[in-house]
Amino acid sequence: MHDENFYKKNYIYLIIEGILFDVGFVFFDPTTILPLLIERLTGSSFLVGLLSMVKYLGSGIFSLLAGNWNRAAQYKKPFLIKYSFLSRFPIWFLGLYLILFQNDNVVMVGLFIIFIQLLFWSGDGALSTAWIDVIGKSINPYQRGKFFSIRQIISGFISIFAGFIIKYILSLENLAFPTNYGIIITISAVIYTFSILVFFGIKEKPSQVKEKEDIKSLLKNLSFYFKNNSAFSKSMVVLAFSMLSSISLPFYIVYAKTSFNIADSTVGIFIIVQTAGKILGGLIYGLIGDRFGHHKSMLIYALSTTSAPLIAILTGLYFTNYIIILYSFLYFILGLYLNGWPIFFNYMIDAVDSEERSLYAGLINVVKIPASLAPFVGGIMVSFWGYMPMFILALIFAVVSLYYALDLPDMR
Repeated sequence: MHDENFYKKNYIYLIIEGILFDVGFVFFDPTTILPLLIERLTGSSFLVGLLSMVKYLGSGIFSLLAGNWNRAAQYKKPFLIKYSFLSRFPIWFLGLYLILFQNDNVVMVGLFIIFIQLLFWSGDGALSTAWIDVIGKSINPYQRGKFFSIRQIISGFISIFAGFIIKYILSLENLAFPTNYGIIITISAVIYTFSILVFFGIKEKPSQVKEKEDIKSLLKNLSFYFKNNSAFSKSMVVLAFSMLSSISLPFYIVYAKTSFNIADSTVGIFIIVQTAGKILGGLIYGLIGDRFGHHKSMLIYALSTTSAPLIAILTGLYFTNYIIILYSFLYFILGLYLNGWPIFFNYMIDAVDSEERSLYAGLINVVKIPASLAPFVGGIMVSFWGYMPMFILALIFAVVSLYYALDLPDMR
């Protein structure tokens, strides 16, 4: 197999799959679409928090198991195909169910939405351990930042168009709730189905492998893997506290809706500006990472993590008459935050041996497990004390993340 042709074809297929994933995600967004759907359906901040909790919990648990299993697999493509189908295809059931909705038990419907979310993120966490190994052996180390930038910029511009589509669907007065949300989620299911098919085109070289451990030994050795690589561990402290700051992530849109009575269709505006932030973030992280090191990109990421709750606090206390303007800026900043995930994988690839990539990719998601409780706790805080104390706690976590991001070593 000619190396140049091999890398070129895989590069194209991985770009296409990434674009489809990102665009499909816009119609199934756990920071805008799903929280608004559950809040309007059930009025429960508890369920909104539970929605985000299962995202990190499912991703963390299954990625650890999959990372251990995949370190012993020479070829990751079969795993990618199988688990992308298991995690993405059930979105069809949710979309079609909401279109045909006739159930008065809204709590059960809310739990069904959360269950589909759990399937999606459990599969995504498991897939990431195989996917990052394919990236590591298919993309030039000095072009990984560029790879993610191209993917995120192209998908970002398409996602802006998707935001207009969502705004249009939610503004149709003759389209009943929750049929309008069902149509949006079904569009996501269609796009994700095509993303699965792209995996079939990938040509894969064998990976360097290492014998997998039994579950008991794996859990026993977790602390060793962190202690054995101090640079990776420091980056995980940055990630952990930024994830804890996500205590407020699903509540920004709900706060704007319940406190300032913004229209559902306004979510389309926020999606558009958030996508613009993702485009800029992809460009900045890629250029800075390839040129100066991914530790510098992580510093920019930590700054965006800190800015979002700060804007929410200032808006709620001092600038309530400018909610649309300031929340548009907030969601722009969230775009940078949400598109920061490649940084940690790129930094990990530089910091660990190639045969350990799958396992350490799993460990990245394990770090998110404690943060899985953050949005759940956020929901409880909202129920008892309102939104502002939760935003303040999110800011404290974000500042700690920023503090540790200032001292990360260059691992290129």
